[in-house]
Amino acid sequence: MEHNVRRPLLEIARYHRSESDAREYVGQIAARLGVSNFKSKLASGKSVTISTGGKPFIVNLRAEVHQARVTGVPPSMQGLVDNSDRLMPPPISLGVSARGIAKISVTVGSHTATIDGDGILESPVVALAGDVLYYRQETVAASAEHQLQLIARAYRTYLQVCISLVDAFLGHATFALAEINSKIATTEDFRKIQSAAPFEDRIEAWCRLFSHPPESFRKTKNWSDLSKLRQQRNRYVHPAEPTYSLGVDEIVNVLNQCRDGVGGTLEYLRKIAGLDPYLSYIQKIKTAPIIKKVT
Repeated sequence: MEHNVRRPLLEIARYHRSESDAREYVGQIAARLGVSNFKSKLASGKSVTISTGGKPFIVNLRAEVHQARVTGVPPSMQGLVDNSDRLMPPPISLGVSARGIAKISVTVGSHTATIDGDGILESPVVALAGDVLYYRQETVAASAEHQLQLIARAYRTYLQVCISLVDAFLGHATFALAEINSKIATTEDFRKIQSAAPFEDRIEAWCRLFSHPPESFRKTKNWSDLSKLRQQRNRYVHPAEPTYSLGVDEIVNVLNQCRDGVGGTLEYLRKIAGLDPYLSYIQKIKTAPIIKKVT
């Protein structure tokens, strides 16, 4: 007797990057860190030593390339890049379960956060980037069992955290910029970014803050995909109709629009500010594994 086994509705690629793309990205990072003859050293399989100004830092290039395929970034080398960036949030994800008997404080610039008892300290942009990837995976996982309500739940959460990540970037970046240069905090555009102004107005203010025409950004695929994500998010959070219809065919493209719409947007916003776009949380979103409908 034959049993009809329902196939998943969606599938997600195994890797963030192809082998060639991973090698190219790791090669770029390696060059920036002073590693010469990258291709020959990669082929040899030997570990390389990177000078960090302190204790020598040893990495295996093949392992870094493999992890760049799996996660989008080479973890050891990427950590050096992230830590050298003046606006990169501190790599904090600290959970405490102390039954109310411990207090932990972390200070970043002029800001101090404290856990008094059970709680967690983490960077919003890093946490939200993780959420974007997590809820994409959850959408695909729910599709394996054709659990349509769970698909919708994971999908709408994905939409929300996509927009929240761009918001969180603006919030963290303005805090960090003000810590570095207090004069910039007095400008009209800076105050606009920190205000409760509409999302689009705050993005335009970021562009103007760095003498970049906002209309140039609006012509990019980054803005186009970000706008589509916002439109889909707004159907849930600002509904104009009493019911919401959602088809699996509709969501496949949207689940992939975080790559350019969020990852690409954050790259763009950092580039126009003269900042390094190759940060881990941005690269992980920009290279998010492609999701397809199972046919």
